[in-house]
Amino acid sequence: MTAAPTLALPRFGRAEPALPGGRAALLAEVSLRLVRGDDPDRVVLPAVYDELESAGIIDGMVAFIASPTDEVLHLGTLRGFDESMARRCARLDFGEAICGLVARLREPMHVTDIQRSLDPRADLVRGEGVNAYASQPLLVGDRLVGTLSFASRSRRSFTSEQLTLFRDIARLIAAARERQSAGGSNAGRRAWLALEC
Repeated sequence: MTAAPTLALPRFGRAEPALPGGRAALLAEVSLRLVRGDDPDRVVLPAVYDELESAGIIDGMVAFIASPTDEVLHLGTLRGFDESMARRCARLDFGEAICGLVARLREPMHVTDIQRSLDPRADLVRGEGVNAYASQPLLVGDRLVGTLSFASRSRRSFTSEQLTLFRDIARLIAAARERQSAGGSNAGRRAWLALEC
């Protein structure tokens, strides 16, 4: 496992997949949906998954919501995995698996070549055939509101551009969750407006 993102070189003979409308268009659409008040876990992240999956960038997504009272993550969004995965990761303790470690450290992780890894923290996704996994903490200031992870079974790693996109999506989702938990109040709106992309 590596804590710092790694740069993946393009595969010979194959261009890296790109978003049809581009990165800026996706982030603008995510922002619009969140400002409009769409639920991050039920509406926005499934739409993001569909866009990234159809572009061939990911084929799995996992988002957790951090408990405000203890060091526990609760499943918020799961795409590209079956029901057994949903049962296995309905609740994770901080430090458990990759997402739990990201929550504990409050640092992003880009885990590469998972099918060849022996790290037990990758067991959950390795068993699902995942080979590359990028997980972002969802932070509002110093407060953790969850984690957001992107998975690929076909690639061994993500590119630096893809990792930057994942980070930017995570920042938007974190701000939206803060706004949602504040009940759309002025404090939540200020957190949203203070977000720098």
